[in-house]
Parts: sequence; structure tokens; C-alpha cells
Amino acid sequence: MIKQIGPDGLIFFMFSAANLHWPKLHQLMPSNGNRKTSAKRHHQNIVDNPHIADWFFYKQFEIFFNDILKKQWDLKDWWFRFKWQYRGSVHVHGIRKEKMHLQ
Repeated sequence: MIKQIGPDGLIFFMFSAANLHWPKLHQLMPSNGNRKTSAKRHHQNIVDNPHIADWFFYKQFEIFFNDILKKQWDLKDWWFRFKWQYRGSVHVHGIRKEKMHLQ
């Protein structure tokens, strides 16, 4: 991307999942019969249901990116990818280019 559009106006960003602290995520978990689920149970939910956690993170990021970042940063070009830590927690890395720095 830098070779194609140059480095001016490029900004790196990263967003991490707070997957142990998202009540709405844990309400989606199959084993969530009790609203007062322990942190240990939240962790086990993530381990047992990575597909639900990944989908939830993707949807949260998609909404945030489209409704906030694109508009707030007036984005023209961007790139991002998802990565998973050894414990299964997802995060996203990306770069964005400001419109005013496009050639």
C-alpha cells in the first residue's frame, strides 16, 4: 500500500476484544443459563465457542468501522486483518489513509 499511495497520512490502528467483559456476547453463549456468570465461566465460554466470539467481534468491529471510523476519519483507503492470540482472543490490525493525503 505504501508503494502504491505513499506514506503521507497513513495511520496504523489496532482494536482488541474485551471478550470477557461483553455481557451481550455471553448472553449468546449456549451455557449461559445464569446472568451472574463467573469470569472463569466466561473464559470457558470463549474456549468452547470460538465461532460465537469471533462472529460477535467481527460484527462489533464492522459496525464501529462503518458507522464511526469511516465517517469520523473520512476514509478513502484502508486495509485490515484479524489475528488470534494463543488463548483465542481476536484482535484486528489495520492502516488507513486520510483523503486529504491522497494523490
